[in-house]
Amino acid sequence: MKNFYQLPEHSDLLSIDLSDEDLRILLSSFIGKLDVTTNIYSPSQYNLRSHQYVGIIRLSETEIIIEPKTTTNNLSYILSTVYKLIDWQNKISSCSSIKELSLLVLLAFLDSLKVLINQGLNQNYQEIKDSSQTIRGRIDFANQFKENPVHLIQHSCEYTEISIDSLENQVLKLALTEISAICKQEKELINLFSQIYPYFNLVKSISFTKINFEQLIFNRLNAHYKLPLALAKMILEFSSPNLKDGLKQFPTFLIDMNKLFERYIAEELKGFCQHDLQLDYQTSNYLDINQQLKIIPDLILRRADQVLAIIDTKYQIHEVNNNYYQILAYCLAYQSCQGILIYPNWEKENNIIYIKNSSVSISCVGIILDKSIKELKSSIEQIINSILK
Repeated sequence: MKNFYQLPEHSDLLSIDLSDEDLRILLSSFIGKLDVTTNIYSPSQYNLRSHQYVGIIRLSETEIIIEPKTTTNNLSYILSTVYKLIDWQNKISSCSSIKELSLLVLLAFLDSLKVLINQGLNQNYQEIKDSSQTIRGRIDFANQFKENPVHLIQHSCEYTEISIDSLENQVLKLALTEISAICKQEKELINLFSQIYPYFNLVKSISFTKINFEQLIFNRLNAHYKLPLALAKMILEFSSPNLKDGLKQFPTFLIDMNKLFERYIAEELKGFCQHDLQLDYQTSNYLDINQQLKIIPDLILRRADQVLAIIDTKYQIHEVNNNYYQILAYCLAYQSCQGILIYPNWEKENNIIYIKNSSVSISCVGIILDKSIKELKSSIEQIINSILK
């Protein structure tokens, strides 16, 4: 029987039981995501400390659920905004826990694939080079004697063939492969997964590290791939820590709230920007004239060539002074008078710091994450309004 443990992000859970194998995996694969220490009062038990990752870790004898500080409804809205799934968000607004949300993400992905398969997987023409006894297409004489110096009965051929082995389908297959272990543990998913996976047998398996999502360009022929590919991207980015190494020892669904918060703020601010405003996301520059100290502000708000504000997101504030020093350096480098630190409203009260012997001011602004979506969006709109004033 599995041990079941639940804790909020950035919190502690004391005196839990772990098998030797589950302990090994947690210590080796979840560094920085979930700390495990020995309980000093009971050496056979362990303490957990969560960080900014929320979601589910399923090991052989242990299931750990880390709940977000924000509401699940807000989290689903944030995910939908970042991955451009606003229509999909309405279907999961009633989720009451991170576990329910994760299962609905997988179910929505499988449902979108079922619709895709019914419409027909996209096919495209591919250039193929191989050696065979049958001549297909044209013979590549440059390679004919190089590749088949003895067996002249083999022909080095080049030909075009229609195939479903496209980048879009490769990404979908990788996401399917990643969630296979979870699907096999959930009755709601296993039958649907079993129906869908065989349709991707002819699609090549690729590595996560070789995926360039920027290459996925949509047109009228593949517009129906937008939803399943957006969900696939979400699944792949939140899957197990071993995914990038091609290992899948255990199914995991973990959301890095630091990165998600940063990407969400960028998307929302873009939406509030008027046509004469431009928002740059993580563009690099240098602090010094000799270009030795590289800086990468989270966000830069511009109007034409004028930098209106430098914006940095901090999901959790550790050292407040360092945050001020950092954004002050950004403001000086970009000749901006406004620096803005954005953080969840539970981290710190709003305030403004005016820098001595300078026209620079630094505002700390809390985004309302623990109330309604309406208040969440309103708090972001107020940032733009305060800058433009």
